[in-house]
Order: sequence, then C-alpha cells, then structure tokens
Amino acid sequence: MKYTHNQKAILLFKEYTHHKNYKSSSFSELLKHYMTCKKMNNSSLSLILGISPSYISSLTNEDPFEEIRHSTKLIVAICIALNLPPCMSYNLLHLAGCDLLNNSKDRAYDFLLNYYYNSSLEECNNILTALGQLPLTKY
Repeated sequence: MKYTHNQKAILLFKEYTHHKNYKSSSFSELLKHYMTCKKMNNSSLSLILGISPSYISSLTNEDPFEEIRHSTKLIVAICIALNLPPCMSYNLLHLAGCDLLNNSKDRAYDFLLNYYYNSSLEECNNILTALGQLPLTKY
C-alpha cells in the first residue's frame, strides 16, 4: 500500500507517541519492548546482527539492578537493525550505559542514528567503511 506524505507522518507520529509514553528504567525491558513493536524475536534480530540468539536472549533477560556496560558498537547495531528513530536509539544507548563521545567513530555512529536509521545494517556498514571506520557487524 502506498501512503501519502501526511499518512506516513501520522503513522510515524503514532509510533513516536507510543514509544515516548512507554517508560522503562531497564535496558533489557526497553529492548524487549522495541523488539516486540518491530515484530522481531531473538532469532530474527540475531540473524541480522550475525550473533547468536542466545546472546540476544541474555540481553533481554538481564537483571535490571545489575550494572552492565554494553559495547556502543553493539547497541548502535541493534538500533539500526530495529530501525529505531533517533530519540528511541538514544534512550536505549543511555539505558545500556553507552555515551557517544566526540571522536570520529562515535560521530559516524551519531550520523547513522540520525540520518540512516531506516537503512539496512549492510548499508550502514558500507557507509562506515567509506568513512574509514570499522563496520558494526561482520557482514
């Protein structure tokens, strides 16, 4: 079905509002929420990321009171794989204990999260390579 520009905007606004109203203080809880909204399970996300489903499972089942610092690279890859809009990506990064710093790698990640979040992980990896950075995943 082809949507008009206004229809797309309304759909995006509804998705944005839904996510903004969802409150979570836990990385694993928010990741599960985003995966459910995007109709992704551990297997489908792990296939895109090139990591094991059991690793995704460990991410979605973390103890919310345990301080775990995740790799910024992994969280950015998850955000791109889920096609999360920037505000949702930054929320997930924050809950994962990740900060984007003022260095060339993190500026490239920030660029992808803001301008290429609807792109495939493969396309984003190609952009990173063109920018002289390592890809987010092996593919």
